[in-house]
Amino acid sequence: MKYFLLVFSFISIVQVSQAQLLKFGLRGGASSTNLSADDLLITSSSDFDELKVKVGDSKVGVHAGIFARINVPVLPIYIQPELLFSSVGGEYEVSSVVDGTAETSIKDVKFSRLDIPALVGAKLGPLRVNAGPVFTFILNENNGFSDAIKEAAGLPDSDQDTKGATVGYQAGIGLDLWKLAFDLKYEGDLSKLGDGVTIGGSQYNFDTRSSQVLLSVGYFF
Repeated sequence: MKYFLLVFSFISIVQVSQAQLLKFGLRGGASSTNLSADDLLITSSSDFDELKVKVGDSKVGVHAGIFARINVPVLPIYIQPELLFSSVGGEYEVSSVVDGTAETSIKDVKFSRLDIPALVGAKLGPLRVNAGPVFTFILNENNGFSDAIKEAAGLPDSDQDTKGATVGYQAGIGLDLWKLAFDLKYEGDLSKLGDGVTIGGSQYNFDTRSSQVLLSVGYFF
């Protein structure tokens, strides 16, 4: 009977320890996404007198997915991988002068993405700080760039060269309350979202990058 109680106690301790060291949960929230790029100005074309392209205001997006928390024994350090489906976007402003007539068009751009952050953090009671890389894969793109060019300059053959995957970083703070994990993070790009644009059959440099401020809440099972 004593041996049975000893084995039962050991199994219970191991199960509790595993539950404390490794936890899984669901996560969701909102983000404010901002595209950045140097303004593109074209003045040498037979189709228009002048064409200027720049990014516009930031847009609100959403994200949802799963995450895990791996607590390092003894130390107040944890590893937190996440798998999130995100909908983000921005806008382009295109201004043109054709035969002396000025036109301006503003169009939204939206991306559906798979984001995989791999964060390392430190805990001070319920408070946390964390940082790490994030790997992003573009699943679907509704790019308003071509529509903006078409409306402003009347050119149907315009397109933006968007990469299928990028690498960035995230850093932020968090708060754990009961089974809830609140996080406020900043995300920046380490690689380009796009290298250039094609307008009227000609290729132009247009180094586009994105950044985000993310607010999310997670629930541990």
